[in-house]
Amino acid sequence: LAGYTPSVATLACNAATLTPATFTCNANPCVIPTVEKSSGNGCKGVSGKTVESGKVCDTMCKAGYTPSVKRLNCLAETLTPATFVCNPDPCPIPFDKNQEASGCIGVKKNGATVIE
Repeated sequence: LAGYTPSVATLACNAATLTPATFTCNANPCVIPTVEKSSGNGCKGVSGKTVESGKVCDTMCKAGYTPSVKRLNCLAETLTPATFVCNPDPCPIPFDKNQEASGCIGVKKNGATVIE
């Protein structure tokens, strides 16, 4: 089955006896995607280049950037979603007590931001 690796490569049969007697199918880890502006490998608390199957990648970006999704889930070599992007954080609009509205045409004052 795709995304899984057997615990042993082969089973030998001799006089109706298998050696080893059994095996398991182990879920493969997921490769962490390379993301521009990610911090470290892009996954908080994960070392290396892979995430174990059944675990999550809590995404992280460099200062001044925010991940497009908070978490990638790994199951048998498949990340869901498959990747993320690091979006630039908005810059605050400077405000002076004597200016009208935000000081920018078409931008409201309350909590307004402009992305450069």
